[in-house]
Amino acid sequence: MARSDDLDYKLEQIIDATSVAKVLDMMSGICGQKADHIQSNWQDAPLARKWQKASDHLHKLAGDYRKKNL
Repeated sequence: MARSDDLDYKLEQIIDATSVAKVLDMMSGICGQKADHIQSNWQDAPLARKWQKASDHLHKLAGDYRKKNL
């Protein structure tokens, strides 16, 4: 497993190359895909809802950061 410092550095590079809004959009998409996968393969609706809620929150945050041009 990668060290936290390495992950921090890699994430900072991605943010520098794109934007905070883009990273939040990507994270939102990943959470949404996880929600779909959990619901389809495990039929765990409560857990799928948690992942979907995370996706929705990240999507909203991405919009807020996009408005601030970050």
